[in-house]
Amino acid sequence: MSIETEYMDAKLIFWVFFLSLLMACRTGEQQTGNDFQSDSPLFYEGLAKLDQRMAEKDYIVVIPGSGCGGCIGQATNYFLTHGDSVAFDWAVIFTGIVDKKQLKINVGNSFLAHPNVWIDEKNIFRTREISSIYPLLIKLEQAQIKSVEIFDVPLFEEMLAGKNT
Repeated sequence: MSIETEYMDAKLIFWVFFLSLLMACRTGEQQTGNDFQSDSPLFYEGLAKLDQRMAEKDYIVVIPGSGCGGCIGQATNYFLTHGDSVAFDWAVIFTGIVDKKQLKINVGNSFLAHPNVWIDEKNIFRTREISSIYPLLIKLEQAQIKSVEIFDVPLFEEMLAGKNT
């Protein structure tokens, strides 16, 4: 096999990997593989089972334990770095966590001890109807779910800025 052939093979593998990664992690879009139903009563049931105080929140972000790694990391990092400065009542729910010890290593005990952070140990939010490979943003108003959509940091910040004005 010549060097030129090896180079072409490596180039082909790179582009296939790159395009696969690009297609897998498009944020802000509904995609196949996202089977959640935003009007499912299971969202209400899940929030009530996890903690009755959930109905008092403005925003709840459900972060899956696996899925789009970049999207999950972006959502987690946003609340790690900005959580205390968000002016509205929010909650983060980690669901589908396989290794709680690894989650503690990744985000730290102090973050997990925050009163607005929950671990969905019963995997209530991994039910097919409400599960997603992307972090989900649940918007509530007066204890009613207004919408459920894929969490996207720039759109979330726009929403917060609009709510402040």
